[in-house]
Amino acid sequence: MSESDRRYQRYFISEGAFKSQRIKGSSFIGTLKGWMDCQIRDLSYAGAQVYSNAKLGLGAKIEIKLTSDQGKEMNFKGEVVNIGRDLATSQQKLGVRIEEPAVGSKEANFLGDLSENFEKSF
Repeated sequence: MSESDRRYQRYFISEGAFKSQRIKGSSFIGTLKGWMDCQIRDLSYAGAQVYSNAKLGLGAKIEIKLTSDQGKEMNFKGEVVNIGRDLATSQQKLGVRIEEPAVGSKEANFLGDLSENFEKSF
């Protein structure tokens, strides 16, 4: 598998994979609104598909916080590049481009190990 294929290969994130999954806008208004619960459906080194009740627009800068069962937090920064609506749950379905985390950070290590911890999403 080429480096490009590994970057864009998506992995399914089950609901119980993290203690909490939260999202907030990086703007001033997003900071005022604070963190909101979300559900990450799939994740790759390049991006994520996020379901949330947060009202965000195209191009919105966001932060995603994942908290493990052990209480360890990972923070990802990104940008909304696609918006849809899940008719079953009435939540916004956000396509998020994730900024590349610093080399050696826990976020980079987590994204690098996705294939070992989660199943491929097709």
